[in-house]
Amino acid sequence: MLLLFLLLVPPRMGRWLVVEAELQPAGAMVILMGSIADRALEAKDVYEQGYATSIVMVRPRQRGAVHLEPYGVELPSNSELTAYALGELGVPQDSIRILPGGAVSTREEAQIIRNFLEENPQIDSFILVSSRAHLRRGSMIFRKELRKLDHPVQIIPRPSSYSEFREDKWYRHRESAKSVFLEYLKIIAWMVGL
Repeated sequence: MLLLFLLLVPPRMGRWLVVEAELQPAGAMVILMGSIADRALEAKDVYEQGYATSIVMVRPRQRGAVHLEPYGVELPSNSELTAYALGELGVPQDSIRILPGGAVSTREEAQIIRNFLEENPQIDSFILVSSRAHLRRGSMIFRKELRKLDHPVQIIPRPSSYSEFREDKWYRHRESAKSVFLEYLKIIAWMVGL
């Protein structure tokens, strides 16, 4: 029984984290904060294919950055760096919108995006771009948060094809193994309300 478990379950643990829907035209594209390069490249590809003409991100809070302010030092946020990368990749800056909010978690990003959608009821779908390992949890959190809207909004999950996450052989790759364990822990923590 243990052998059967070890042969069947571990490969599926990595694959289960990667969720994807067929691309279709959407009212916007949302990039979750985290790794910059893989998400910016995927968003650029989706934008160039014409599936979304506007890209939305949430400005994250930068822990500790307040201590640099007395010295006149301002660090660019993750969203600003992503917008810069998108611009360098040919995405027009007027197609990119960074929402204020100071999010520190995917849940807070989802709440800020929900507020944005309340103010923009014409958006009835969006493409959610993130890293491969993060997209299952991100989609779950967004679905729960968007149930609070008074109109339905379809989420189209789009994992980055540029991600280095190895979902099939995650247990043989240190960074992929860390991602799998962290994502499952974060899913459990979110489900129990932490």
